[in-house]
Formats: sequence, C-alpha cells, structure tokens
Amino acid sequence: SSAGVLDVSSMAARRRTAWSVLLRTGKPADGWVSRHCTRPLSRPVSFVLRWMGLTANHASLLTLLVGFATAALALTPGYLPLVGTGVLFQLTSVLDGVDGEMARATLGESESGALLDTIVDQLTYISCFVGVTIGWVREGAGLSGLLWTAAITLAMVLSLMRGWRFVTTHAPNSSFVFIDRSVRRAARDSGLAALKAAAAMFTLLRRDAFATMFFFIALTGRRALIPAICGLGVVLANVTLTRYRRELAAAAVALQRPAPSVGGSPPRQG
Repeated sequence: SSAGVLDVSSMAARRRTAWSVLLRTGKPADGWVSRHCTRPLSRPVSFVLRWMGLTANHASLLTLLVGFATAALALTPGYLPLVGTGVLFQLTSVLDGVDGEMARATLGESESGALLDTIVDQLTYISCFVGVTIGWVREGAGLSGLLWTAAITLAMVLSLMRGWRFVTTHAPNSSFVFIDRSVRRAARDSGLAALKAAAAMFTLLRRDAFATMFFFIALTGRRALIPAICGLGVVLANVTLTRYRRELAAAAVALQRPAPSVGGSPPRQG
C-alpha cells in the first residue's frame, strides 16, 4: 500500500501485493524499450513463475534453454526459420528480465545470481550468433561466409573477455550493463562528440534494443545483416574501450559514488 504495509490477509490480497511489488522492480538503467516493451511482458512471467514456487535461478536457466532453442532454429536456412529465430530471440530478451525482477521482488539478489545472469546472457548471444551465421552459410554464403563467421565469433569472445576485465576491475557486480553506463557517463562528463556517438550506439546494442532490431531484420529476410551489425558492434566496443580508457575509468569511479543498494547486495543484470 501507499503506507508501505503489504496486505497478506488473503490469497487475493497476496496476489495483489505480489503484483504491486513486481511493478516496482524496474531499474533506473532501463532503456526506453525495457520500460515500455519488455517489462510489461516480463512482469506477468515473473508473477507466474513466483506463484509456481520457482526462483530467479530457475528463470535464468529457462532463459538459457530458450536461447539454445533459438540458436538451434537459427541453423536452419530459409525465411520462416529466420523469422522464428527473431521471435524466439525477442522472447529471450523478455525472459532476460525475469530473473532480476524475481530476485528484487523477493530480496534474493546475490553475486552468484548476478554472475549466472551474465553468463546466460553471453552464452545466448554467442550461440544465437553462431546459429544465424551458420544458417547464412547454408543459404549459400560459402567459404567467405564461414571465414567471416569464425572471425567475428572469435572477436566476440575476445571482446567479451575484455569487457569482463573492465567489469571485474571497476563494477560493483558482474553486470555488463555497467559498461554501457560508463560510456554514457563518460560522454556526459567529457562532452566529447565521439563518446556521445559511441554511447548512442552502445544503447542500440543493448540486449533489449538489439533484440527488437534483430526481429525487424529477420522480417526482411536479410540474414547477412546480423553478422554485419555484430561485426560493427565488436569494432565499436574495442575502439571505445581503447581510445577512451581513461575517460571510462574515471566514469566508472564516478558511478560508484552513490550509496550502494539496500544491504549491499549486487543487483542482477535483468
């Protein structure tokens, strides 16, 4: 209630209270897509899973299973499998927010949970990328497409390792969202036009926005656009982390100044 008292006097009251709590599990770092598109879909899923007695870790594993199913479908050449991949990848984006919502709603945030969420994110990203690009090769991209796939996959893995190093060095938890926040803070503090442009691109490459872009690309049937965008994203990330490492380090320090979350528990990424 508005007075801060949760009504648990009946089953119906407990359901209303649980829903009310879930409505308050958004994050200040949520982008426009998360606030207006993803959260309205993920909260009902969180509500149902909680009433089934499942935990945030169960939600993370569900996301991983759907991500692997998405990658498996992406292996199949053709327009309809690509559209189905776009739909399932959008679903993984929705499910990605569920574990964090459940953890925050039950005060069950933990470093291990945040780490599991991050690992699931990266595994689904890489597996779906590999699936899409192998499907592209099977559609006739040939040896050049296969080499392109291998090169970008390796670059993605190395970039994720570099991002992990930045996160473990500067962030209060294992969430890769901290990199995006650091870029935006560095752009604001430095006033550099190039960093502002990079911050805008980083926003487009966030899970929620990228999933939406992926879906609309899938509708066009132009599978080759996915590796092209991922390749550009890898280049952008590495150029930004290299060229503006001092600005990003300063921004990371500045982001630590606000008081930590209640109890000092690290928030889940979702």
